[in-house]
Amino acid sequence: SIKRRSNVTGLFESTWQDISRHIKKWGKIKYEIDATGLHRFRFANNQIVVDNSEGLFNPEDDDASLWYQNGVQQRSLLKLESGFVAQTLGADGIWDNTEFPLNANWDTVNWDEANWDGVNTIFTGMIYGDINLSDNNEVALKIAPLTQIFRDYAATNLSGLGSLTAEQFMQKVRDHTDGSGNLIFRPFFSDTTTNWNIASTTNNYILTAGSEALRDQTVWDVMERLAEAENKTVFVDKDGVFNFSSRDVATTVVSYEFYGVGSHNTQYGHTIKEIRSYGQAISKLYNRVEIKYSEADTLTSLQVRESTLAVSSDNIPWLFGQKTLQIENVWINTATANSIADSLFNEFSSLKKEISFIASFVPHLTIRDRLSITYDSSPFRNESLWDRNYWGTASSNALIWDASKGDAIRLLNKEMKIISIEHDLDRFETNIAAREA
Repeated sequence: SIKRRSNVTGLFESTWQDISRHIKKWGKIKYEIDATGLHRFRFANNQIVVDNSEGLFNPEDDDASLWYQNGVQQRSLLKLESGFVAQTLGADGIWDNTEFPLNANWDTVNWDEANWDGVNTIFTGMIYGDINLSDNNEVALKIAPLTQIFRDYAATNLSGLGSLTAEQFMQKVRDHTDGSGNLIFRPFFSDTTTNWNIASTTNNYILTAGSEALRDQTVWDVMERLAEAENKTVFVDKDGVFNFSSRDVATTVVSYEFYGVGSHNTQYGHTIKEIRSYGQAISKLYNRVEIKYSEADTLTSLQVRESTLAVSSDNIPWLFGQKTLQIENVWINTATANSIADSLFNEFSSLKKEISFIASFVPHLTIRDRLSITYDSSPFRNESLWDRNYWGTASSNALIWDASKGDAIRLLNKEMKIISIEHDLDRFETNIAAREA
């Protein structure tokens, strides 16, 4: 669905326009965390391909275009929705077809009511980039996340700058106007403060228009730097809600259970198609964390947490070498530097496993969701085969071979957190990378 802008006011129309019947290729929607920096979110820009045989996606000056007598195509809002039906066991012991995401409605009873837009949104962003016509009557619409509007605005152009907390800066962005009372950023977020989730903070930062801190910085640059200084994350979620919130995911509730080879579950079914990789993430092992929070090149400008190296069979620095995770941000104060050093050391100083796999289409999951995995690729079971009658006796297991292990992957309700997720909307697959919880 799209929302166009008025060619009079420049504001978005109030209702979404369904363009699903014109879409030929839906493309992929991918979210990642830690790809460009610790606890930083990234959306891999995508494109959808539409049928333009009727000229509906021609430029706005063409009377056949959907944008005719509206504003330009660029930065029109775009929302993608999807879901699936799976059999689930209810509290009453009865199996039923349940729509995921839950509470999506999908107008199962009242076909004359517009209940199709429950909570089944998997992406909210905008059309952004070159839109070219071709002689095959197809148009590729490039899409970008809503964070792009912050990347396209210089931080020094914000009003009301000065000594501000991170919370106040986010609020200044939310309420920023063009000088004539017209909001600049809020229209992209349903023109309401409800879609701005801003955590409370107390530390003050010198953020003036002429300060070096804001020189050559976009609004998004400052947001990410403040998030790092406050030990938080900043992102826009799939529903188009702005979030400046804690890095830690407090929930321990498993959002979905995955089952593959060697496992069976009547509720979730067999959803793992292929495990691409599984093993220890040695590249993300850091037994020394160094936070530089002052410009002076002295030891007092650092907060360091590290494991003591000792020659031992279980000493991490001795076994894997001393690996340092460095962060430099002079906006961080001493107390926060302590907190960041502690949390990062606790998270990365122990060796954790990561997995990458292809699953059936599970569109309601997103990064940081918790999941469990059950999978057993071993074709043999202990004490089952392996020439028992010749090599051992019925009363002795001494000569019975153990289960064949090799490269077998055995996971039993292994809980992990999603760090990357890609929904392939054409193949109806979900590609997931997850880290041990």
